[in-house]
Amino acid sequence: MIIWINGAFGVGKTHTSYELCRRIDNSFLFDPEQVGFFLRKNLPQTAQYDDFQQMPLWRRQVLENLLYCEDTNAVTIVPMTLVDDEIFDFIIGGLKQQGADVRHFSLMAGKQTIEKRLARRGDKNAWNYKQVDRCLTSLVKPKYQLHIDTEQYTLDEVVEAIADNIHLPLSKGRLNGLLKRINWLKTTLKNIR
Repeated sequence: MIIWINGAFGVGKTHTSYELCRRIDNSFLFDPEQVGFFLRKNLPQTAQYDDFQQMPLWRRQVLENLLYCEDTNAVTIVPMTLVDDEIFDFIIGGLKQQGADVRHFSLMAGKQTIEKRLARRGDKNAWNYKQVDRCLTSLVKPKYQLHIDTEQYTLDEVVEAIADNIHLPLSKGRLNGLLKRINWLKTTLKNIR
């Protein structure tokens, strides 16, 4: 099974995905952004794009990697903003055409909330901050459903809503107090780009 966690930058995809991984046995986090970083580092400058999702090679590599993961019988969790219809159809549609069990969720929040979260992490003038409107406009389309509101629900409630929707048991319980804060900080630090 592949659980794709979509949403605008700053909506909570990474924290949700890491918490899903922590709470689901036999799960694995696959980060397509790492494929993009690899390609940027290992291809000539002339073969690069401002947004690595526009690279046909990135799309093919992500699709092939996820098909390989699907054969391992692990639950593969994918945190990645995917709002271009053509790219969505290529990857998500391609996975489904190959018989992969893909469950897609879009985490949602209001523009002000997302911008505040991005500013808090120091991304106010970054590329991803400038993509908020594009992301929110695209994600309301029916193809990007199932929507989960991260403004109304806590991280634990979002994780549990995803697991409930796909009838997947969570093997570990919620973290409390200091452990929860430490886990949040570790995830944040691990994903600073």
